[in-house]
Amino acid sequence: MIEIKSMSFGYKKNKLLFDHLNLQIHKGTVYGLLGRNGAGKTTLLKQIMGLLYPAKGDCLIFDKPASLRLPGVLNRIYFIPEEFVLPAISMSLFTKLHAPFYPKFNQELLNKYLNE
Repeated sequence: MIEIKSMSFGYKKNKLLFDHLNLQIHKGTVYGLLGRNGAGKTTLLKQIMGLLYPAKGDCLIFDKPASLRLPGVLNRIYFIPEEFVLPAISMSLFTKLHAPFYPKFNQELLNKYLNE
């Protein structure tokens, strides 16, 4: 479960994207994150991943602070940013290096998704 409690965040102190945001996302449900450009959708996802830190309040993933980026939490979630840089290595090497971080990784499913 993802729980956000009274979270405030802004890139500038006098302009907050979130001010006392409260949110609960429960296991087994699907949510949509909608908003204009610059509304804070990606910023919220980065907060959840622990890549950004709230100015106030808490962002908890499975009852643990997202900012701690604990391996036991991170191996259960995955974030694909809008823009990213992949290393100049083969897909098989990339998989070999990263799969051990995800105990539920399934090579057959990866192959299926790559084929699709």
